Amino acid sequence: MSLDFDSARLHNPYITSEHEEWRSQLRRFLDQEIIPYADEWDEQGKIPDELWPKAAKIGLFSLGYPEKYGGTSEGIDIWHHNIVNEEFARIGAGGISASLMIHGIALPPVVEFGSDEIKNEVIPAVIRGEKRISLGVTEPNAGSDVANIATTAKREGDYYIVNGSKTYITGGMNADWITTAVQTGNDGAKSISTLLIPTNYKGLSRNE
Repeated sequence: MSLDFDSARLHNPYITSEHEEWRSQLRRFLDQEIIPYADEWDEQGKIPDELWPKAAKIGLFSLGYPEKYGGTSEGIDIWHHNIVNEEFARIGAGGISASLMIHGIALPPVVEFGSDEIKNEVIPAVIRGEKRISLGVTEPNAGSDVANIATTAKREGDYYIVNGSKTYITGGMNADWITTAVQTGNDGAKSISTLLIPTNYKGLSRNE
């Protein structure tokens, strides 16, 4: 008896026809737009920019985000997100999925804490695949030990002056914004804040 991806999955009583429709749509996209090119992109070390608008077109970036910003929240549950994880696991292209889906951890702080001005600028552009956002937490001397990050941010008038370095930032080389963890005080984890830093700001540099 042959074993394929679908037969290996355990039956889930919570999966509806709507979920399966989403799986079929996503699978077609992955089979047509990623699988044939994954090895080539891996060798080149670069994913073409055109992939983001294509992914946005099928709704990959809008899942669970507010409708007012172009998201799709009505009827979306954890199983829609789980299907995304399963289907990317099926194709075995971890680097591509990490780069393509990094907004999943970088955008929620903007949705939750951003001003209306920032939300209106950032969220729709990311959902449409026009711009990208990454998460900047890890530092050369502070990985998962977030309480000991050394990057500082001091307010001067209407701006924060940020000093420090981040490393291993997935998608960071091509991001338009980086949701960045910084120290705004001297109290360890209690003084960690988050700044949304545009990557075109003066003084910010990136290297591979």
